[in-house]
Amino acid sequence: MRNTIASLVRMFAALLAVAAGAVQAQALSTDAPVMLVARPGLEPPYGETVLIAVPTGGLEHVGFILNRPLPQSVANLLPDDAGSTHGVPQVRLGGPVMLNTLYAVVRQSQADDGATIPLFEDVRLAVRADAVARIFRDASNEARYFVGFVSWARGELDREIARGYWYVTRPQKDAVFRADDDDLWSDLVRRLRMPVALK
Repeated sequence: MRNTIASLVRMFAALLAVAAGAVQAQALSTDAPVMLVARPGLEPPYGETVLIAVPTGGLEHVGFILNRPLPQSVANLLPDDAGSTHGVPQVRLGGPVMLNTLYAVVRQSQADDGATIPLFEDVRLAVRADAVARIFRDASNEARYFVGFVSWARGELDREIARGYWYVTRPQKDAVFRADDDDLWSDLVRRLRMPVALK
């Protein structure tokens, strides 16, 4: 009997820990930048994705998918005179909007003042073609490159969160600049669902 009760206590404690973690994640306001992790079972095109979403005003948001690598490199998408001596970084599919546009995400120390806009903390976005080319030329492997982006209409992201499409957590620089993002989604899902260990 004691073993049964102890097992039940551990089970309920683990369930409460998971629920508490989910509530804490969902309590984050989309008035500030957030990281979205697709819940298991979410259908394509956003199944098993990790995104950064940033408010643009009026309950609208834009963002980038972090873990959808494409076969081409940045060098294939920039003019010949924008060559880099720092390697040939990969391009990621940022989203379905403006697929003909290349963006660069950098840390502020690598950003040129006036040529980038803030995303979160010291992470910034280069939109202008000349700024992206300059980042590629001077610090190509220190940035992440995306074609296209995701756009949410007024209130759309909040509705998706309310329907349970996403885990919501604070943006993480290590996720944005992770060298190998093959397991990014599964690692984050495990972290967000992990119960507290009981002794």
